[in-house]
Amino acid sequence: WQLLITYFVSYIMSTGAFDSEGGLLTIGTVLVFVNLIIIVVGVAMGTIRNQQRRSNEDTISKLRQQLGVEKRNDKDKFDEVWNAMATAEPEAAKRALEYAAE
Repeated sequence: WQLLITYFVSYIMSTGAFDSEGGLLTIGTVLVFVNLIIIVVGVAMGTIRNQQRRSNEDTISKLRQQLGVEKRNDKDKFDEVWNAMATAEPEAAKRALEYAAE
């Protein structure tokens, strides 16, 4: 983008829009100024993009940790209920395992 914008600005200036007594100095100064603006904007956009990416990664990490906690809690609850059923009704637990195997 920087090359394209620089080329466009230099083309506009070569058409005579900036004719003055210091012609080349004016053109050079404007091109340097335009390039500095482009660099500052590029760095700012890169910084913002990196902050957004870091924020997204933090959110994903937190969600994965919460998912791990929820899975452990669900497994503990399932094991508790299964053990209660297997103790209270061993035949029902055996049938459930047979049906699950099919």
